[in-house]
Amino acid sequence: MPLISVSGDPLLTACQVLAFGYNARGQSESRAEQIHLYQSYPAMFSLYRRQARKGKIKSGTVWQWNETTPNFALWIIRETPFGATRIRYVQSIVMSFVRDYQLYDIRSLALIRPGTPIEYQELYPILEQWLHPLPIPIVVYETYESGLKAEEGLA
Repeated sequence: MPLISVSGDPLLTACQVLAFGYNARGQSESRAEQIHLYQSYPAMFSLYRRQARKGKIKSGTVWQWNETTPNFALWIIRETPFGATRIRYVQSIVMSFVRDYQLYDIRSLALIRPGTPIEYQELYPILEQWLHPLPIPIVVYETYESGLKAEEGLA
């Protein structure tokens, strides 16, 4: 299925899993949607931060939180909140997702645009290459608009 690009509030997604890029140190990030997530789910970020401090979080992996709807998948694509998004980390995560999505019975994925707008220009072809062949809907939130439910095209 083709990737569906939308603008809106990713917390209002109808997708089963909401994925977003984060850092391996567990430190707060400064993008508006990250701040909104942090304020909405402090318990999740508290647990994540504790595990990061213990060295249990590795770049190029995914950290899952299944206590909410949608479930959250933190894609660890940076070492620090101010560091660059690493293409190799994104590739590793996307390849793992393609391999394992059926194992975890994932039927739809919403993804907050990873990286800065400039980084995303390099990352989009990777996402398209690996995720496009999957038979599940994948929605990419390219622009954050608080409180606006996006037209995801899901049934």
